[in-house]
Amino acid sequence: HTPNGYELKGWLDIRTLDEFWDWHEYHFLELFYVNRYYNNDFFSPVDQSTILQHIKLTGGFRMMQRRIENGTCWSYDKFVPFQPDCYGEIYFEGTVGPLDRLPFTGVKSGKEYVFEEKAWYDYGYFVNFDRNKTAGVEQLKELRRDLWIGKATQFYRLDFVLYNPNVGQFATMEFKAQMRPTGIIIPYVEVYCRRYDFYLTQRDWIRLAMEAILFISFFFFVYGEWVDAMTLASRHGKRFAYFNSFWNIIDFIHYLLFLIVMIIWVYIIADPSVRKLVIEAESITMESGLPVDFTATVIAVESYFAINGFNMLIAVIRILKYLRMNAFLGQLTEVHCNWRDPIWKSSARIYEALDAIDMVLGFTVGFADPAMLFEYDKLYAVFFYYPFIFLMSLFVLPLTIAVIMDGYGEMQAAYQRAKRSNLHDVVELMFPEQMYRGFIRSTQFFVRNKEEHKRLKFPPKEEVLKLFGDLSDRDVVAFSEVRKKFRDKNITESLLTAICEKYNAFQPDPEWNHLLKEEEDVEDEAKKEKLAKEDNDPDVLSKIIEELNLRTDQVLEDQHFMNKKLDLLCEIFPTTAVARGEVKRGVGAVEEGWTWGAVQVQVRGLEKDCPGKHVTVCAVRVMPPRN
Repeated sequence: HTPNGYELKGWLDIRTLDEFWDWHEYHFLELFYVNRYYNNDFFSPVDQSTILQHIKLTGGFRMMQRRIENGTCWSYDKFVPFQPDCYGEIYFEGTVGPLDRLPFTGVKSGKEYVFEEKAWYDYGYFVNFDRNKTAGVEQLKELRRDLWIGKATQFYRLDFVLYNPNVGQFATMEFKAQMRPTGIIIPYVEVYCRRYDFYLTQRDWIRLAMEAILFISFFFFVYGEWVDAMTLASRHGKRFAYFNSFWNIIDFIHYLLFLIVMIIWVYIIADPSVRKLVIEAESITMESGLPVDFTATVIAVESYFAINGFNMLIAVIRILKYLRMNAFLGQLTEVHCNWRDPIWKSSARIYEALDAIDMVLGFTVGFADPAMLFEYDKLYAVFFYYPFIFLMSLFVLPLTIAVIMDGYGEMQAAYQRAKRSNLHDVVELMFPEQMYRGFIRSTQFFVRNKEEHKRLKFPPKEEVLKLFGDLSDRDVVAFSEVRKKFRDKNITESLLTAICEKYNAFQPDPEWNHLLKEEEDVEDEAKKEKLAKEDNDPDVLSKIIEELNLRTDQVLEDQHFMNKKLDLLCEIFPTTAVARGEVKRGVGAVEEGWTWGAVQVQVRGLEKDCPGKHVTVCAVRVMPPRN
């Protein structure tokens, strides 16, 4: 028979022990031991133990509980006569706390139930059920009569394994329940799936290739971190100087967690429990004859996702850090950094627990039901709810937004200052170009002819800083000072200039005009020193005098040639032929024009005495006559 109204309750609806046992007896067993088609015909031998037409049971199921020791709670001694039993609490599914490992006896049958430790991760009081429905029903009723679930029980699990041949995948079903010391039962369900073989289809092989690339990249980055650690150790003289930086510690934790995740993934792929299966026509069991047990795999999968979740959190932090290397994308990180301290300080004073934060956000955003407050106390709910909404909506929420906007404004101001400084090339650098440069630098091992590559022909920044070791602790250095300090290091000025241009290290910056002025003063002093040496050097003076004599001879020769041209001009154009002319007297301002025949002649330049006329001439231009 079915209990009154129980047909509407499932596993997640259980709240009492009566409902617990009724669910097992009337729901679970009837659905687990299926032996008929939906037309009421019996299953054929091939379809025995089939669920949902395609999924087949590998065998029976098992029940397990974990109990707590008696007398582990805190209580007044004077209440012991009234209630001598006192139970505390164990945590994390009964794995942490005063776990009871002693055997206990059934109330009706007198059967002794013994604590078993299958493995370091799987232990408790186990009861195994086979594929026989009649025997399973009797065994379940016996457990109920023996009060197998008692006051000391705080964790319960029912598990079994299914197999779907269509996808080649096993599924571990686990029905779990936390039984609190307050008497509340909290049921929940967990399902874990795993394939018998992870690399069968074309898609699997593509994933395998990508995993291989991931493994190679991981060890490549680990090698890079190891090189950095060795470099820092030799530079500072300390073996663990690498860990003096906070970000280096974050990187180390990230790589360590990623290594653990990879090891767990390899274990999941090469799961030894899969290799221990005994496959027969009626069932699949372990080598020991017990039902299929993938508990180790389940724990490995849980650990894999738990560690990966924390690993992804660190990855997000590192991504935000790397975004700061690009001025445009780094705006998000800078905004977070600017409003981090104000928000953290204010929230630390207001909220003392995560529950309080959840409640405040719930009522503020609107996904929490205010009716809960009125259920507790209608009068005080009115005094709390409406002032709270008013305060949060009109003060706290706008204040939070204002703090974020202030951080954004500070970031934008810093961004604009950088664009006007010597960092403008770096600020305006596009992210794809930056990624390309980093990729080339990281994969330079595979690049041929590094001397001719535009990104690799120069030494890396670390080598340049090592070469300029006595200047590496300074942020800004004048170019003249660098040139002066490294004259004796066989570094040519062209190489030094090329290195500075390559690393954008020598750019004019209005904020550092005093350094440019110092550099100009140094150059002026060097020129004065050079001129003073030349003035006192007889050899230099003799060369200068010789050059001046040559230039004087050339000027005189040009003047003699010009006189001949002017004499010829005066002979060709006599003064009696002038029809129209204008003379402007004055040094450098003499001009004369006249017409002779069909042409117009303009003469201007040096002074020259012609027969019958005094003019200044340096050039002659012949033009067509004017209309």
